[in-house]
Amino acid sequence: MPSVRAPSSRRSRASSRAQIVLELHYWEAMSAGAIAEVLGAPEGTVRTRLRRAKQLLEEQLAAIVGAPALTNTLAQLDDWAREIRERLAS
Repeated sequence: MPSVRAPSSRRSRASSRAQIVLELHYWEAMSAGAIAEVLGAPEGTVRTRLRRAKQLLEEQLAAIVGAPALTNTLAQLDDWAREIRERLAS
């Protein structure tokens, strides 16, 4: 009999991978190619993970913030992360 937790554990692994690629992309300012090298995964796989992770983040933010504020927030996420990195580095 299959484990009842199997789907949840797959989601958990997917969430962990999503978090990793988002953190490397936003906080470490790494390109998809650099992330692929670090993770030992094909660049196309990393690009897909990054795209899906951003979609998941968008869905989660929409559930919390709501549509009007979300559009502006997501559009400026790259700039915001870059600004935070610069502040932390100084």
